[in-house]
Amino acid sequence: MCSPIPYHKPATIIPSEYYYITREIESWNNFPVTYSNSVFRAILGTGIAKESEMVNWLLSNSSRYGIVIDTSMQRHIFLLFCLCFKAILRDASVLNNVLMWLESQVSILYGVNGKLFVLNFVKKCILVGASALLLFPLGNEGGESVGSKEGKSDTNCIRERKILMPQVVAAVAALHERALLERKIKEFWFSHPSNNYQLYVFVVIFIL
Repeated sequence: MCSPIPYHKPATIIPSEYYYITREIESWNNFPVTYSNSVFRAILGTGIAKESEMVNWLLSNSSRYGIVIDTSMQRHIFLLFCLCFKAILRDASVLNNVLMWLESQVSILYGVNGKLFVLNFVKKCILVGASALLLFPLGNEGGESVGSKEGKSDTNCIRERKILMPQVVAAVAALHERALLERKIKEFWFSHPSNNYQLYVFVVIFIL
């Protein structure tokens, strides 16, 4: 287990190390209790990574876990992820406990798929963090160094994002509200399986 240390600028990652990071996190079938120093540095890398490379995963992959989300829900979910990653960046030893808390929140909407949703998104974020530290970035023939990329990161990278308690409360409330809507839609669908038009009207009225 890596010892908790204050956030600092992590060392660069070479391509071969990136490969082993990929192999290690792909083997995770549960939230990790221990992990290598390379993965630890990749986690630190999420602090300077571009948010867009992580947040876009939510919209494009949410449906695989049974829920189609809009950009508003995407923002709420990502805010909860950011809250957890900020805690992990301060103390990497809390990763397992933090992810279990996150699972409990996300499962409000995703149900039994919540844990897998969280685990796979965490894997994505770690790879993004590793990519942010690559000595020769993927897809960049010129080979920019970490130092040359720092000024190009999103303004609101995870490390710099400010999260207020009312935002967290609003995000959790949004998960509850959307979960309620999902239940009502399913109840209506199973009681009126052949009337798609009524289902559409019901969804529009309920959302408005």
